[in-house]
Amino acid sequence: MRPLTDNVHLQYLITTNSSQMTTLNTNNPYALRYLLNETVYAFEITKKDEELNEEPLVEVSSYYEFLGENKKQILYIVDNQAHTYFSSGALDAFSRTINALGLSMEDIAVFNIAKHTSIINFDQICTYFNPQKVILAGASPTQLTLNNLSLNNPITLNNVKILYTFSFEEMLTDIERKKTFWQQVKTL
Repeated sequence: MRPLTDNVHLQYLITTNSSQMTTLNTNNPYALRYLLNETVYAFEITKKDEELNEEPLVEVSSYYEFLGENKKQILYIVDNQAHTYFSSGALDAFSRTINALGLSMEDIAVFNIAKHTSIINFDQICTYFNPQKVILAGASPTQLTLNNLSLNNPITLNNVKILYTFSFEEMLTDIERKKTFWQQVKTL
């Protein structure tokens, strides 16, 4: 799936006090996020569908902003209201952790569930990211409609390995939590 902002341009009319209209054009994903307060969908009709003279297939996709490139389909889900993804200290700890695991930012995706106002379930996340491994680093499983997950007890659900663990913010201040996380994430 592709982010919607690749080909989305927003034309916005702004009325000033002098009753003049000004046009604002943007394809910046951050600007779109603040100007649009509703879910945006992309509809695509493939040429193959048109040639078959059948009812065209329509793909509806949502846009999730994330950090990384997700090449190895390893998804970290965080819940951080105060920062885009991590504080500077937590980002440093996170970077060292993925490096110690032999990974880079190209290999993983970091998704901050706190930055999305709509209800998101685990199936939607799996459809969009297609993960092989999911680490809920501070994000509650109930936010994704996942029940019966125990802290630091990895499970496999629909061929996806899932670990519910502490946030990197919590691990910065508690060495025992950091050790527990490290023991579990190495086996995932």
